[in-house]
Amino acid sequence: MAGQGASVRLGSWNIRKLGHGPNKNYGQLAKVIQDSFDAVGIMEIMQNKGGHPGFDALREALGKGWEGMVTDSPRPRDDTGGAEFYGLFYRTALFKPCPGWEGKLVYVTDNDGGDAGTGENLWAREPAYTCLRAGFRKAGVGTDFAMALYHAIFVQGRIGAITHEVAHVEDMFRQMQEALPQEKDLLLFGDLNLDPPQLDRAIEYNTRTACGSSTLDQYGELTGHCYDHVLIHDEVATPEVPGKAEVLDVRRYAESNFVFYRTMSDHLPIRILMRIDLPDDD
Repeated sequence: MAGQGASVRLGSWNIRKLGHGPNKNYGQLAKVIQDSFDAVGIMEIMQNKGGHPGFDALREALGKGWEGMVTDSPRPRDDTGGAEFYGLFYRTALFKPCPGWEGKLVYVTDNDGGDAGTGENLWAREPAYTCLRAGFRKAGVGTDFAMALYHAIFVQGRIGAITHEVAHVEDMFRQMQEALPQEKDLLLFGDLNLDPPQLDRAIEYNTRTACGSSTLDQYGELTGHCYDHVLIHDEVATPEVPGKAEVLDVRRYAESNFVFYRTMSDHLPIRILMRIDLPDDD
């Protein structure tokens, strides 16, 4: 059921290698999104000959009432099969882009990893963000906010390398604030590849995710790793998001846990509620 009245449902989902291989069940992926979210960021949208066929297929499966935006190039910015886009889908009845942000999901400034990339490369896949408005059915009542998506580097057995990259989240928030100087509600959704204790050591922000496990093994069973998180830049300035994010165990949408892994993902989506019945405070 779509968000009604007091709140909307925001979230993110790393959909394993979206656009690679023939096994993805786009109908069921769309069903999860329709049943669970009003706006959701998607990570691991794979490049294919410069395009993003997985994003395009999922957008078509969602159908009327949904709109999507996608980054204009993959990261790293090369033609390898491992390069990824970020995407965002939202209900048009509940959201619209902020003025000047129509269709824009933009990367923070960083070396893009391509042949022409220059400067320090802080992120393998630098975060991307946009600005959305929700509510406003009555004058001044609703909220606008900036929403960033981030898929952190993963190096097996090298937590230090992941931690070093994730520690640059403060620079991401700084760039978002510079791009949107009047906006105080800055949110990050992502697969940070760190469990909560590791994340606490990497950054000063408290994760909003109430999580035992958000990832699955090759059989579709819970791994005990909680890698998917929601971060809020200034919790005092963002009373619209008062609670914790939850991991949604949506494996029931497949015939079995193993089928879920093969046809949908090795991550479970996360969701948090945002109130839209308050006066917009920024």
